[in-house]
Amino acid sequence: MQLVVKPGVVDDVEYDLVIATHDDATTVPEGAYPGAIVVPFAGTTFDLERIGAAPADPSRDVRPMRAPSPDLAAYAAAVRYDREKGTVTVTIGKDKKVPLSIAREDRDGLRDTLLAISSGLRKDGDVFKFADGTPRAATNAEMQDAVTKAFGYVQALYNKESELLPLLGGQLKTYADVDAAFDAVKA
Repeated sequence: MQLVVKPGVVDDVEYDLVIATHDDATTVPEGAYPGAIVVPFAGTTFDLERIGAAPADPSRDVRPMRAPSPDLAAYAAAVRYDREKGTVTVTIGKDKKVPLSIAREDRDGLRDTLLAISSGLRKDGDVFKFADGTPRAATNAEMQDAVTKAFGYVQALYNKESELLPLLGGQLKTYADVDAAFDAVKA
């Protein structure tokens, strides 16, 4: 399950509140909940604490749900995964910046491109379709640089997650701390 969490105030006390839930198979659209973050949660909504006095009729319980204590390791994995399925900006042609998908389903194509180059099967200047949907001619050197940058960024994300794990709960205590650490990873 995924929880959408946003700071809020109930009875003059500030809490991290669950404002929505989604199953794990659902991708929560970025920007659907301004100011909120999406966090993984292994339980159910019945496991969440409700804030305020319980109504006489439990079927009418609409009290806000308090977000559970952060599972920062699960959150770090979710942030890494979310970032590793995006794009990196690469240079193709004379100073032309274009997006290259690093989504898991596109990485095989990147590996195939490197294999074709190293095997002499890709002609220098052949066309490659980039993340913006535009096919462009790219030299073999440009493609090698682009793929190296893409895989380097993905590896840097895994390295960052590994670096963070021993710091969680100590130096890093909040979701914002984890986000800031991953923000330091540049493609």
